Amino acid sequence: MSDAETLDSLFQSGRLLHPGKGSTSIVDFARDLHRLAGCERNDPVESRHDHGTTVLKDLANPKHLLFLLVDGLGMNFVESMGRDAFIPRHVVGEMRTVFPSTTPTALTSLATGKWPAEHAVMGWHTMLPEINAVSTIIRYQRYPDEVPLSRLGVKPKQAYPVPSLMPSGRSNGRGGGKGGRRTLYLVPEDIAGSVYSQYWSAGEVSRGYKSLDGAVNLVIRNIASASGPTFTYLYMPQVDRAAHDNGTRHEETLSALDQVDKAVERLASSLPRDARLIITADHGHLDAGPDEQHKLEPNDALLSLCLGPPSGDIRLMYVNVRDENIQKFRELVSTRYDEDFLVLTTDEAVEMDLFGPGALSPEARSRVGNLMVISTGRAVLDYRTALGLKAEGKATKRSHHSGLTPEEMRVPLLII
Repeated sequence: MSDAETLDSLFQSGRLLHPGKGSTSIVDFARDLHRLAGCERNDPVESRHDHGTTVLKDLANPKHLLFLLVDGLGMNFVESMGRDAFIPRHVVGEMRTVFPSTTPTALTSLATGKWPAEHAVMGWHTMLPEINAVSTIIRYQRYPDEVPLSRLGVKPKQAYPVPSLMPSGRSNGRGGGKGGRRTLYLVPEDIAGSVYSQYWSAGEVSRGYKSLDGAVNLVIRNIASASGPTFTYLYMPQVDRAAHDNGTRHEETLSALDQVDKAVERLASSLPRDARLIITADHGHLDAGPDEQHKLEPNDALLSLCLGPPSGDIRLMYVNVRDENIQKFRELVSTRYDEDFLVLTTDEAVEMDLFGPGALSPEARSRVGNLMVISTGRAVLDYRTALGLKAEGKATKRSHHSGLTPEEMRVPLLII
């Protein structure tokens, strides 16, 4: 059985989840959100992965539309919360994120309503042929020296080739946003005004917040002072950050989850009747123990078979391998990692629609190699030192995402 056939059998068994089959995708959701916010879309509603339903079909056009993105809040977190928690009591459905299940890729799908195959943000570490180097794409930097891509001649529209369709006052020059809505984008202070956040908000400059309570207060005041329709976006990374550092069941992570739950409840209880609050996540989380964390050093035998550096993410690695070395590469992965990883050709991945329906865009194709190594579960493959990262003193992350497991792929939909 080929690795592609093995992957298909894992999809059939439910051990892994295909991004475009079985549940509504966040891509479908994004398209509906854009339309609800009054943003014009020039693509057809239908796609091979649509399920004949409109995610937000029963939601009337509210005066105040709020969208909360809770980074890392997979359904596994929601299902672990107590009966008295606010979030589980308001889940109206479940969706499936994109692959790789990682923030840059998923957020770009939410901003554009496009699959990764088209928008070309292919993972945390995205290869950019323009500079012949790997980038930390969401930070708009070369990896690992953090040189801004602008200094290397890469413009934002090259890094992020598909425009964001989120509401923006810049779109009509009236400061009212697409559809006439006044917009507010709130993110933590450390990322406010970043190149990616400005791209994501379609040119709007995000406002930074110091605490969840402060963010909720800003939202409440903004809506109370508005005479016309509004659109508010609030990005909450607290659960994701805690899970990475401590693991999904650690008390610090559960505390972060509780704080988010209380903040959401306070915000919901403060909204006027003509407001609607929509909440989802970009991905879930899955712990990886010490024996499940594998590292590739610069002189690793696997990488010696590759042309150029690896890229992708922690549970998905893109590589370029000479044709005459492909079989040796496959055998080495199988011998070393047994069933923890599968090796697919890019053509096989495209045929399976792993990155969305249809062919890869020219930009997406140029950013991946001819092979990819995909985790089948908890195992991760950390190649950062092979890219030049100095790992001394850096703590090992306890939980990760970017794979195809249910823990990573299932995300909630809340409408309040």
